[in-house]
Amino acid sequence: MPSAAASIRILALCATYNRKNTTLASLRSLAEQMLPADASLTFAVVDDASSDGTLAAVQKDFPQALTIDCGGERYWAGAMRFGFQHFWNPHLYTHLLVFNDDCLFNPQAISMAFTALRAGAPCEKGVVAVGALRTPELDAPTYGGLIKRKWLPSVYFKRVTPTGHPQDVDTLNMNFALMDARSLQHNTLIGPRFTHGFADFDFGLRARRQGTRLILTEGYVGFCSRNDAHHTWEDTALPFRQRHRMIFQPKGLPLLPRMTYLKAHAPLAWPFIFAWPYFRFYVAQLIFTMKSAYTSHDAEKRHPR
Repeated sequence: MPSAAASIRILALCATYNRKNTTLASLRSLAEQMLPADASLTFAVVDDASSDGTLAAVQKDFPQALTIDCGGERYWAGAMRFGFQHFWNPHLYTHLLVFNDDCLFNPQAISMAFTALRAGAPCEKGVVAVGALRTPELDAPTYGGLIKRKWLPSVYFKRVTPTGHPQDVDTLNMNFALMDARSLQHNTLIGPRFTHGFADFDFGLRARRQGTRLILTEGYVGFCSRNDAHHTWEDTALPFRQRHRMIFQPKGLPLLPRMTYLKAHAPLAWPFIFAWPYFRFYVAQLIFTMKSAYTSHDAEKRHPR
């Protein structure tokens, strides 16, 4: 429970699944934060039925943390929605910090987020501070704030690099975002039809439309490597049948969440944007099959049995 004496009471919410050591390292980096004066930090961890002992390890190392098992198969968006509904109470907390458990944060991360919040205030519909993250090797953003690309539908973005001062952005990755209570009065954190992807972009675009300000931190708040295509539907080393199953799964390009997102934020162009990656996926496979058949036929002509 938050300290009753603290005027700033932060609920730090994350979803976990089967990466115990990574999760513990992320929580430790938040536990070592140099918090603003008169601030308290409460962890809330939603585990999606991990089989590697993640939840038990969190309960052991962080006995004051709020924890719950959400039952499995909820994925990131479903687990975060479950956790928000279960743990968030605007009478207990003044701010919500959402973060990914594969990030490592600088000791000043939360203080930098409060600097961004102050830069965006006052705002009647609230302010969200978006933390910029990078890889340890490159001084370039991997996750954080994004702005819309000019002359394109509102679902095409350019990632924003920190410049040493807070900047307004159009949407965000929820790898690290600090939200004041007012922003959550006017915006649903996770839409009901999202299971994994699109939910954070959707929140950011809806929030901006409502009048909430999204402010990128002045610098990087920590480290988080980008997910690559290995063992995903984009991995051409995998058999086509396996990739075909994966593209429609929650971590791929699931039909209903993607349609919901595009219809809401690109209402005129959504059918074309929606169809394009599936069309490209099947055409690429058709071309590959035809090339393979031609190569096999040509080889047989050159070396008949």
